[in-house]
Amino acid sequence: MSSRRARQRGRTHAVVGTERAVAHLDSTSETHARDRELAKRAEKTVAGVIIADDSPPDTLKFPSLEGGVLLGGDGREIGSEEHEALLNRLRLERASYVVTQSRSDGREYKRRRKTNGLRQLAISFRPEHALAFARLERVGLGVRREVIDEARRLGAEFERLSGYRLEATEIHPEEGSLHLHLVYATVGPDQKLLHPVGGAGRKGLRLAGPSVIGTLRLVDAGIWPENDGRLAQKWLADRRRGGVEPVDFSLSQYLDGLAEKALLALGSCEPVAKAIIEEARTDYERAAKVKRESRPDVLEMRVGELEGRNLQLVAEVEQLRSELARANETRGQRFPVRLRGPDRSGPAMGL
Repeated sequence: MSSRRARQRGRTHAVVGTERAVAHLDSTSETHARDRELAKRAEKTVAGVIIADDSPPDTLKFPSLEGGVLLGGDGREIGSEEHEALLNRLRLERASYVVTQSRSDGREYKRRRKTNGLRQLAISFRPEHALAFARLERVGLGVRREVIDEARRLGAEFERLSGYRLEATEIHPEEGSLHLHLVYATVGPDQKLLHPVGGAGRKGLRLAGPSVIGTLRLVDAGIWPENDGRLAQKWLADRRRGGVEPVDFSLSQYLDGLAEKALLALGSCEPVAKAIIEEARTDYERAAKVKRESRPDVLEMRVGELEGRNLQLVAEVEQLRSELARANETRGQRFPVRLRGPDRSGPAMGL
């Protein structure tokens, strides 16, 4: 498998254009299980491409979520068969849109154009939040209600921010990070395109991307230094238009707030939960700092610092040697050494 192909797997934003893509979104399906194994192999293949890993230090398990949860566009829980039928129907129905055009004589007519009208966007939980939820599950404090509620709220916020129709939500709990997939349509039931045909916004969502979001989460939490966020901030600024944040960045911040509120509520009700949540934060922060120290860019920076210090020490030693040589030369001029001749007095003679 080539590194280019490997990097394409697991994209957070993609077209839902085939039956296989629909099956992948169901985390309980065989297709999804096979894709997980392929992704693991791909990580080994392109290990040198991956700069940082912000995943939690534990293996995350969520028994109460039963391998994953599927929601319809209205937030209602649905089964795998209904989910599959829904998305396969929509990907065919929303594969084209109708646009009104004008002839040279001014008369208008309808024209159908092909498009990829069904897409998905993945939004992940903050790693320390996911770790806290998993550890609560471990002691029998299930978080199913909280996670599903947050997924429903996030779907509503997505529709408000984007103007697109949310058609389904998938909760994926056991892939190294707790995350959600929002499946949305860019074509309405009336076959009209839900974003402009031309001009700004014609390509749909403006996205910051998972690397920018993950980096800024760690920097904003004080886990990584401010310097680590400079490039991410520049990329984020390039994606803003009219002061409006990219959709995935806004949704990530919104989900962070929902999870933080849920954890505070759980901690206030259960003293055991509060201790678990606090410990999860501390453990994640410690692990994230250790992982940062092993990043290639950080190691390269440390090597550069040490080499710079070494060069400075060499220069200082050379300077001290020069000063010592000059000092010895000056001392020799002030106090010249006189050679004594042989002692001709001979031994003392007694009387």
